[in-house]
Amino acid sequence: MKQKYYPKVKFKIDLEAEKKFILNRQRNLQKFLPAGMAFVLRDEFIKNKDQILSAYLETYYFDQKKQLHQSVLNTTKKWEQVSQDFFKKVDKLFSGWAWPKGNYRGYVSIARSHPRFIKEKMFSFPMINYRPGREDIDLRITAHEMLHFIEYDYFEKKFGLIPSECNSVDNFFWQFTENLNVLIENSDFWSHFSLGLTSEPYPDCKKLYNKMKKIWDKDQSIDNLVMKIFQVKLG
Repeated sequence: MKQKYYPKVKFKIDLEAEKKFILNRQRNLQKFLPAGMAFVLRDEFIKNKDQILSAYLETYYFDQKKQLHQSVLNTTKKWEQVSQDFFKKVDKLFSGWAWPKGNYRGYVSIARSHPRFIKEKMFSFPMINYRPGREDIDLRITAHEMLHFIEYDYFEKKFGLIPSECNSVDNFFWQFTENLNVLIENSDFWSHFSLGLTSEPYPDCKKLYNKMKKIWDKDQSIDNLVMKIFQVKLG
């Protein structure tokens, strides 16, 4: 019997990837920027925003390379310890759906939120956090983004849905996946990866979230949720 494929995530330091994450960001940019860098959005700096941020990142990565390296080692070790449990839970949620193959990469980031790129199988994760209760926030974020990779594949191939992102003209699909992650993360089933923290939907996703939660609370079935929200049927 052929062994099932599970992605092997490579956690890395990559300054160019960090620049891509930060310099190309549009949504909620002020909340996304590294701590202390929101000033670049002021009128007197906005024209030179990219140059200022790029120079800051280059300096930071040079000065803090030891801490960045330690963060990568730390997350790599912790993910290896929990990944088997993660994949078992995902198998149960998505009825053993095959993971899309790809070069799965996580890049350490100093940004204050962490995007993912579905086609590239790439996401960012935070540096080591020593605040009580936040020590494993990197695992929580890794699990969150990995869920998105299988969700997009599952909904597109099994139900024929058309994927979207937050900045798409019609971002209903994106809203659905973000809300689904909130529902999963707040379930007892996912408590090992939630770290005792409660997930909240984005403000612009709240209306759909409330509708989804009423359906989800009845049986926590992803297929049933998709069929009722998108008004589709299995072939």
